[in-house]
Amino acid sequence: MFFDINNINHAYLVVSKNTEYAYSQVKEFVEKILNSNDLSNNVDYKLIESEDGKSIKINQIRDMQSDVAIKPIKGDRKIYVIVDADKMNEQAQNCILKTLEEPPLYASIFLITAFPEKLIDTVNSRVKRVKIDGENEIKEFERVKSFIDNMNNISDTDKLKFADYFADNKDDFRDILKYMIVYYHELIQKILSSEQKSDTITCRKLSENISVCEKCIEKLDRNCNFNMIVDYLLLHLN
Repeated sequence: MFFDINNINHAYLVVSKNTEYAYSQVKEFVEKILNSNDLSNNVDYKLIESEDGKSIKINQIRDMQSDVAIKPIKGDRKIYVIVDADKMNEQAQNCILKTLEEPPLYASIFLITAFPEKLIDTVNSRVKRVKIDGENEIKEFERVKSFIDNMNNISDTDKLKFADYFADNKDDFRDILKYMIVYYHELIQKILSSEQKSDTITCRKLSENISVCEKCIEKLDRNCNFNMIVDYLLLHLN
C-alpha cells in the first residue's frame, strides 16, 4: 500500500503522526522483502531505537554501519529500521550521512519519525519520503486538534472536565499524547514561519506543553496511576 516491493529504495524517511502504526506498516513490508515472518530472529534485520528513551547516540549508528559492511547471511538483502529517528542527536545524524550517501546495494534503511523537521537537511535530502497516516489516525488527530483548540479558550478549572475524554479513550491515551506533541510542534512551526505574535499561544508555552506530554508518556512507562497522569496533564497544560 505504501511501498513498492518491485522498487525498493536504499533509504526511506517514513513520516507519520502515529509512529507505532507506521512501524507496523514498515515491518509488514520488510517481512516481504526478507521473506520472513519472524524478524526478531532474522540476522539480516536490525531494529534501532533509543536505549534511554531520550536519544539515539552515535555509537548505535556506528554499530549499524559496522553491520552494514557485512553482506547478508540468509538472503540477498539487509534491512535497518530506526524508530523515532528524530531522537538521533546531531552527531548520530552526521554519522549516518555516509551510509545514506553510499549504501551497499543490498542494504535499505528506514527512518521513522513524526518530526521530520528535527532531522538535518542533508539527511532529509538523501531519503525517499513516505507519508503514512491511516483514516483512523487522521480522524483521531483531528479530534486531538479540536480538543487542544478548545482547551486554549477555557479556564484551568474547566480543563478538568476534559478528563472524561481521556477516560473514554484510555487505551489510546499514549497515541493521543503523541498526537498532541505533533500538533504543538505544528503550531510552533506555524508561528515561526509567519512571524505572528500571540498573547495566548507562544512558542515558549507550546514547548512547555510538549514537555508536559512527554512527562506523561514517561509516567505511563512507569505504570503510574492513570487518573493521576490525566490530572497532571490537565493541570500543567498552558
